[in-house]
Amino acid sequence: MPHALVDSHVHFYGCYDRERFFDAAAANFSAAERSLGLPPSGCWSLWLTENHDDDYFRMFAEGSGAGARWRVETTAEPIALEAAREDGVRILIVAGRQIETRERLEVLALGTTTRFPRGMSLDQVLRATVEADAVAVVPWGFGKWWFGRSRLLGRTLQSPPAAFHLGDSGGRLAVACEPRHFRAARKRGLAVLPGSDPLPLPGDDDKAARYGFVLDPAPDTGSPAGALKGAMRRMSPSLRPFGRREGLVRFCRRQIAMRLRSQEGR
Repeated sequence: MPHALVDSHVHFYGCYDRERFFDAAAANFSAAERSLGLPPSGCWSLWLTENHDDDYFRMFAEGSGAGARWRVETTAEPIALEAAREDGVRILIVAGRQIETRERLEVLALGTTTRFPRGMSLDQVLRATVEADAVAVVPWGFGKWWFGRSRLLGRTLQSPPAAFHLGDSGGRLAVACEPRHFRAARKRGLAVLPGSDPLPLPGDDDKAARYGFVLDPAPDTGSPAGALKGAMRRMSPSLRPFGRREGLVRFCRRQIAMRLRSQEGR
């Protein structure tokens, strides 16, 4: 049976070139298959985690275009689209949201078109995500898991209000020590789902599918997004990652660029 490669934390931003975005994702998925010794016949999927004001999933679904060589097609699943290149390459695109909690932690709601209100607590967001039939993931973010928010996440792992996983980011420094919350999650039988997590910076449109995980075998069904979502809910802590995280030089450049961008915005 074929495998599936999943990037569970994907953003698309207005500064991105759409054709470059999809070409890079296809190249990164193909490179992952070669590095893992997998046959080039798997299901490739990008799971969008859009911010409150973004809706590129709807834009793609309405036919706003993805470049001269790519087209995006609707599927039988309302949460899924398929990007198809003229040479036959196909990528499943699944809707989802990134929600900032009242405490300024982030939660990914994977596999839903639901729009979530602002200002909810971490507990409320986790409950709302599960009620929306989405996979809830609390992703690592630079500076997000420090001090009081670290303690809050630790307490939530001990007494979760709803089922959730943690998320690793392709933007995390490759040589950094693993966050202790990852180890705590695995001890409780929770998975840490890798995802690329591109930033709203020119040039980051080549990051999709640089970091993710393998489902092998992939669920055999006519509703791939729903089947993958179910498999993600049941993911084992011993999942098989692919790709790489950020090197030191690029990590520093991207963090500086984000801070300059933030200052310009203010």
